[in-house]
Amino acid sequence: NPIHLQIGALINECRIKGVDLSLITTNYDVGVELAVELQLQNSAPGIAGYNNVFTSIINKNDIHHARECQTRLFKPHGSINVPGSFVFDYEREFTLTPWKKAYLQELLSGKTLLVVGYSGWDLDIADALLNCNLESIVWCRRDADDSDIATWSPSAAHLMESVYNSYIVNTNF
Repeated sequence: NPIHLQIGALINECRIKGVDLSLITTNYDVGVELAVELQLQNSAPGIAGYNNVFTSIINKNDIHHARECQTRLFKPHGSINVPGSFVFDYEREFTLTPWKKAYLQELLSGKTLLVVGYSGWDLDIADALLNCNLESIVWCRRDADDSDIATWSPSAAHLMESVYNSYIVNTNF
């Protein structure tokens, strides 16, 4: 997927420049992880895996190691490569566990959140972001119709209205 490859390239550039980066996805796939492996194979063949460069946080036990890594991928709805981690039933999808809320706050407090490919309809995430003390939000949307905040989930619209420095970017150029 070209988007995964671009994210992998971004992670690799952050590695090279020593920039810490936190990513959050509600997707179950491992496209980002595979793109990072590919980037490292192509640009840093001497690195054996990405253990200290990049890690995924899927379970609470992953947090300690993640704090030691330069780039973190938080997957609050689970991952296809971790059996039993999926959050896709109605009850669990609308309630983020306390450790996941706390970790989101740790990752995002005082930071700018760049939103790409997220509709805002995962209400557990949109609601949890309200308590993250965000500095600003830049939310990329597909086109002018999708950029109309009146069509967004109530939680996503409230989030945008609650963060003073909020920007909607129409990505249909």
